[in-house]
Amino acid sequence: EGSTAPSGPPTCQLTGQAGPADAPTNLTFDIVELTLVTLNWIPPATPNGVITKYIAIVNDAAEELFVSTPVFNLSVDGDTSYNISIQACTTNRPGETECGPLTAAVSFRTPIGAPGAPAIPMKESADPDGSSIVLKLTAPAHPNGPIHQY
Repeated sequence: EGSTAPSGPPTCQLTGQAGPADAPTNLTFDIVELTLVTLNWIPPATPNGVITKYIAIVNDAAEELFVSTPVFNLSVDGDTSYNISIQACTTNRPGETECGPLTAAVSFRTPIGAPGAPAIPMKESADPDGSSIVLKLTAPAHPNGPIHQY
């Protein structure tokens, strides 16, 4: 009573992918070397499709991480503060990426290390007799901490 027979054979339909419903979890970091940090996380519980990439927000700049596992080695500078969040992304159609929410940020400061090489010194002036010259030094691009002397 009250039931009806199906009107035709059963059908199967595939739904499109969508951005993950939740953020990756347990974002952690390990300072491996002065200039290298390893990030680890657990993928979203509800990916809503195949995760094709992760995006790391590193100090407000986005960096795409094309990784198949939730581990990434990030190049860093010494004596620098970092704030990092991760989000997972899926691809609906070619060129259409949908990303889920960001993780809570992790923050850390890398240790002080040896500075990078300074630029080649430039001759600023010289005595007419050639007995002395004054060189101009430029700080290295990556000081990795305070520089007290050259």
